[in-house]
Amino acid sequence: IVKLAEWLTCLGDQEEWASPDFLDSQWKAVSVPHNWEDYQGYPAVSHGNLHGTAWYRTWTDWEEGGDRERLYAFFEGVGSYAQVFCNGLLVGEHAGGRTTFTVDLTPALCNGRNLIAVRAHHPEKIDDLPFVCGGCWGSPNTEGSQPFGIFRPAWLERTGPVRVEPFGLHLLHPSLNHQQATIEARIELQNAAHVSMGAKLHTQITAPDGSLVLSASSETYLAAK
Repeated sequence: IVKLAEWLTCLGDQEEWASPDFLDSQWKAVSVPHNWEDYQGYPAVSHGNLHGTAWYRTWTDWEEGGDRERLYAFFEGVGSYAQVFCNGLLVGEHAGGRTTFTVDLTPALCNGRNLIAVRAHHPEKIDDLPFVCGGCWGSPNTEGSQPFGIFRPAWLERTGPVRVEPFGLHLLHPSLNHQQATIEARIELQNAAHVSMGAKLHTQITAPDGSLVLSASSETYLAAK
């Protein structure tokens, strides 16, 4: 895992900003988490939100590993609508600033330095997201100002073609008492390769002191992407 902490950013919206050839030396250097909405002393009034579009750009190095390696970008929050580009190619979109999302960068990567660009769009009067700018809809401001930009941490994850999906691990306990517990593990796997893959899944449960309580293994077969 590699943190995506240092970015260059600019308010505005131009398609060329997704290109590796664009010169961004005049952009503002920021550390993510970053929020363009600094609230500007407005909490006491019904509406003081900053709206518009901002772009973020950062670079990462990559050495091709064939069909056996993937590179994902994980974002904990980009407000409010996000588009993610890698080397000028759109590789993912997400609506909902307060929810996380993952983008597979692999199809757009090349050997050497690679550009990751994020377009964060935060318009007025959003009506299709669960968290919106309350001030846009009059007073009282029911939800308050919403963040604008990459306002939560982001990082890169390098994996093999088979991985556990984000939030793909679910533990349930159908029965539980002071003497014993029944635990059911539901694990969602993804095969990003263009060929079918076999996978062996190892599951362990440990006690608070780190000692092993239970270990189980299973094998499965995943179809090609």
